[in-house]
Amino acid sequence: MQCGNLQPQDEIWRPDAALQNAFKKFEGLGSSHLKVHVFESGEVLWYPYQILESACDVDITYFPFDVQECPFKITAWSYTEKIVKIIKSKDQIDQSEYTENAMWTVIGSSVEQEKTGDTTIIFKIKMKRKPSHIVINIIIPLLLLSFLADLTFLLPVTSGERASYAITSFLSVAVFLTIISSELPSSSDNVPIISIYLTILCFESTAIVVVSLFQLRYANDQPVNGCIKIIYSIIMAIRCKTWGKKTMETTEMTKSNPYHG
Repeated sequence: MQCGNLQPQDEIWRPDAALQNAFKKFEGLGSSHLKVHVFESGEVLWYPYQILESACDVDITYFPFDVQECPFKITAWSYTEKIVKIIKSKDQIDQSEYTENAMWTVIGSSVEQEKTGDTTIIFKIKMKRKPSHIVINIIIPLLLLSFLADLTFLLPVTSGERASYAITSFLSVAVFLTIISSELPSSSDNVPIISIYLTILCFESTAIVVVSLFQLRYANDQPVNGCIKIIYSIIMAIRCKTWGKKTMETTEMTKSNPYHG
């Protein structure tokens, strides 16, 4: 195929195609520095080079193992489908010049025609986040911190180290939360499961500190407060009631099956 005559794109007519769902600014495709190929038959070959930033809705529920799909809507604003028709030539985006990204992996793409008219075409890119960075730097330390917090009750109460250990674990979780807050994506529509886990871990660490302090206080023969006695009585009553139901069910099963065991 011959190259044709090279002409500046601003000197010939072209459709005012632009990215409809642009993120920052709205501008037409191409640049005044680019050339177009004009053939004797009247055919014009135009390769508009453009860096596009599109706004797309994301679902970060399963962060960092999420998969996102971002659409790029190219439309001719000033023309109807009777004057300008944008026709897709392929069902997928050409990735011959695609370079790998450190954070995302492209797992698929598609090209669709807008149903409302022929002046809009939609390019969709399906991407999967690479979770190795988040797993190594966030998820594994969180699991280790939660495991260390649960080991608080292995220390004897009378040693006095349980309370200090619980407070140290709580401070470690708090400091770690401030560090990783910038790594977590912010969204009010979807809450990541890892954020829910962080909240639960924070409440767990707080409860461990409170229980450890109460145990340290009453382990030294300190008088027990009336409110604590009431709470303890309620907990023991619930425990005895639950244990009684389990014992009754076991007895009924034994009577119904006397040859069991």
